[in-house]
Amino acid sequence: MKVVVCNTDESRGGAAKAAKRISKSLFLNGVEAPFFALEGNGCKRNESFFFRRGKFFWSRLEQYPKLFFSNNFAAPFSTSKYSLGHRKYVEILDPDIIHLNYINNGLFSIKDVGLFKKPVVWTLHDSWAFTGGCHLPLGCKRYRKMCGNCPVLDVGRENDLSRSIWRSKKKFWDDVNLTIVSPSKWLAKCAKESSLFKDCRVEVISNPIDTEIFRKRKKEKVKKELNLEKQKKYILFGAVNATRDKNKGFDFLKEALKKLKVKDVELLIFGCQQGEISNLDIPVKNLGFVKEEKDLAKIYSCADITVIPSISENQPNIAVESLGCGTPVVGFDIDGLKELIVDRKLGVLAKKYDTNELAKKMDEVLERKNDSSFCEKYVKKNFNLLEIGEQYKKLFESLV
Repeated sequence: MKVVVCNTDESRGGAAKAAKRISKSLFLNGVEAPFFALEGNGCKRNESFFFRRGKFFWSRLEQYPKLFFSNNFAAPFSTSKYSLGHRKYVEILDPDIIHLNYINNGLFSIKDVGLFKKPVVWTLHDSWAFTGGCHLPLGCKRYRKMCGNCPVLDVGRENDLSRSIWRSKKKFWDDVNLTIVSPSKWLAKCAKESSLFKDCRVEVISNPIDTEIFRKRKKEKVKKELNLEKQKKYILFGAVNATRDKNKGFDFLKEALKKLKVKDVELLIFGCQQGEISNLDIPVKNLGFVKEEKDLAKIYSCADITVIPSISENQPNIAVESLGCGTPVVGFDIDGLKELIVDRKLGVLAKKYDTNELAKKMDEVLERKNDSSFCEKYVKKNFNLLEIGEQYKKLFESLV
């Protein structure tokens, strides 16, 4: 059996990480699973200078709703009206299954997806596939009908761009042999309630991580390697565009840090430029952009807690990676995050968007003695590559 795992980028972003790990998990289970990416080294092709510039232009064209429909852009929005013609490369590979992940910014258009003749399995990393264009509905339920009057676009009419995109998806996807996978029960429920996917098969399979990389290390040793103080407590926060992505909740974190009672504590942050952070009430060490997973695992191992103050989360890689390294998680009681933190030994969750309670929960976990071995074992049991790959393999075999 051959499965082509498709994602716009090979390494940047949570969806890329998850897709690459799914590909690896399938290989471990004896499934041929080449990785196909628009950006990166997944499926190389000879590309001219003009084609590379075309890719850049196309990725920017996806963002035109930002320029023409909203001054205060609340969430990402993609049209995927056009693509760069990569569907033919996937068909040349002649897979038994086409496995989609994040496909925006020119990888595949809405029409491309409708033209696939082989069974398509789509792993959701956000809500875009079943909405009229937004990646984060932020409480909006219009995807249950036909979208329209989109609060992200904020143009105040029913027949807006989101309604047009919804109609395009409905038109081209009605005859696709489509199966939906969600890493969280929360997003699976949203998909099943949507007007586009209500008749599709929807399965829940967690995203895997490499537990040989994301494992507990000796805290004193890795602190010394990173020039961190032995006795100090460390709070970890990070993401792609950690301070600029509104969904990651950096503003919530800043407010909560003002209310911390634990002393001699410092913030470790990754995923942002130097100079982006200012006016915090505790010392901060900016680790910049961390490329190597083994380096990221060391950072998790140094931290006493990882805080995830996001507005919305499916199944955040950072939470599973942190727990795999023995570091508990503190965040809000939201969406897929509350499905991960099922035991107080794994961390605690605060009332949604309540920064006073977030500070209290951070204090609570920083002051207690945490069971890092419990966290590590939880991840090894539930998120290891071999187990998740087997679940995907069984699903694919049922479709071939």
